[in-house]
Amino acid sequence: MKIAGNDNNFLTIRHRSSTVGWGLSVLIFFSAFLTGNLRAQTSLGDLRSDFSREGNVILFSGEHADLQLQFCTPSIVRVRASWERSFDTAGKEWMLVENRWAAVNMELHETDQELIVDTGELVVRVKKYPLSVEFRKPDGTLLNTETILETPSAGGMKKQGEAVWVQKKLLPEEHFFGFGERMDFVDQRGKKIQLNVGRGTGRPHIVGAYNILEANYAPVPFFMSTRGYGIFFPHALCNRMGYGTHPGKQLLV
Repeated sequence: MKIAGNDNNFLTIRHRSSTVGWGLSVLIFFSAFLTGNLRAQTSLGDLRSDFSREGNVILFSGEHADLQLQFCTPSIVRVRASWERSFDTAGKEWMLVENRWAAVNMELHETDQELIVDTGELVVRVKKYPLSVEFRKPDGTLLNTETILETPSAGGMKKQGEAVWVQKKLLPEEHFFGFGERMDFVDQRGKKIQLNVGRGTGRPHIVGAYNILEANYAPVPFFMSTRGYGIFFPHALCNRMGYGTHPGKQLLV
């Protein structure tokens, strides 16, 4: 994972084919499945048909890809996108110990513009045009959103070639911690991170032969936000993240 950032308020997280004085209330999984080597940047697109639900899983079919929400518990949801329109991961769940979950009670409310899923501990709002996801606490407090600069198409899950990413709004005073063993900073807001085993490159005069700011011997694709949520990427691929690297208010993963 590579995180890049200044204080431009955008968070970007990419990957190729995430004891302080606040509590973690929501855990989010992100996964994506690719197809082809298209050069153009492709989003999920608008919702093209009614959503479907089977137990804890809700499926949305977009113009270019499918979006799936799997509720593991009332406060843990897995978000997946597939440009192949298939979510078959049999034998590939190396990062998850448990993938069988008890039934989650939820209330669904649909409008012309969105589907609202309320579990009592988490409210997920899926925007239809284009498909994007927003998370809130039951009291309405915003956890994170893919609506950036009031431009619906700016955020959300996208792909280009073999890279997939999700763009979310970086909220004021939001800070990020985690990522496994780090030798650079505790708070990664405004920083660059690449989650991949290595010692870094270059020969900084102060720290010696390797770049200690890039060294990473035990990367973990999980981070927590001071907003009260965490995001985990259940795969072992190299990831890049940017917490404030693009103009505006964006988190790019």
